[in-house]
Formats: sequence, C-alpha cells, structure tokens
Amino acid sequence: MKTSHASAILLAAISMGLGISARSAAAEPSAEITEYGRYTVEGTALTPTTNKTSGSVVVSHDKEVLAETTDKIPCRLGETFGIKVKFNDLPADRPFAIKYVVKHPPINQPDGQILRESVVSDRKFEPGTKSGGLYFWSFVKGFEYELSPGDWTFLLYVDGKEVARFVFHVLA
Repeated sequence: MKTSHASAILLAAISMGLGISARSAAAEPSAEITEYGRYTVEGTALTPTTNKTSGSVVVSHDKEVLAETTDKIPCRLGETFGIKVKFNDLPADRPFAIKYVVKHPPINQPDGQILRESVVSDRKFEPGTKSGGLYFWSFVKGFEYELSPGDWTFLLYVDGKEVARFVFHVLA
C-alpha cells in the first residue's frame, strides 16, 4: 500500500511539473513565407520616413498581384519584388515590434552616403495584433540610383529576433 501511494504522489508531481513547464514555455513568434517573387502593382505612393532607408521614403501600393514566383529579378525601373508573410505566435499579452530590413548591394545616395542596408519599417504593435502581408521593394522613377544588381536579402524581426529571411538575385 505504501508503494502504490508513493507512486501516485510521484505521478502527480510529474504531471504537475509537466503542466507548469508547458504553461511557462510560450511559443516563440515565427513567420512563414507564403509567397515570393515579382509583383504587379497599382497606385504607387511615396511617403517620407525617418527610417534609415534609401531615398528616405517608403513606397506603398493599393493593389499588389503576384506576377511570377521567382527569386531572380530584372534590375530595371518598374520592378516590384517581395515576400508575403504570415506571422505565428505573436505576443498576445504585451506590445511587440516588427522590423523589416533589406540588405542590398551598395546604393550610392544623392548625398554621397553609401547604404548596404535599409530599415524599411520598424513598427510597434499592441498586444494581440495579428500581422502579416507583403514586404517588398520597388524600383521607381526618380530613384534610379537604387538600381543595383546583386543579392538583396529581406529580413523580418519580431522583438529583435529574426523570424524570416529570403534572398532575391537582382540581375543586370
């Protein structure tokens, strides 16, 4: 009788311990790339930004449609390329930040500065916010100096932790 009572206590202690560890180990934020390639877009708008990005503007569009699934992008005006992302396990109990960075070949800015990395977006979100969408780069008129062939790496971070990475090969 003593043995079965001790076994029951041991089993209960193990079960409680497993329950505690499962509760305390919340899932880490992650991202799934659901689509990538060249896009056709409508309604291009340029918005000034204080982010350290080429041209100091953010390009936005009203409508984006995947034209081709590819990692090879022609280096020419009018090209828009990017990744569509679905985030998983974003914090529901606290604010969080999503940062979008593009590492690219050297871009010689009009002011003489040379950029190898652009912080396209760095936004804070409220707890429980669902996020996802298209993260892209557009080669637009007036910013011809951005036409730089080579590897362009798209990176997404949640609270400073990398959750997605994709490399495009921009071809001359």
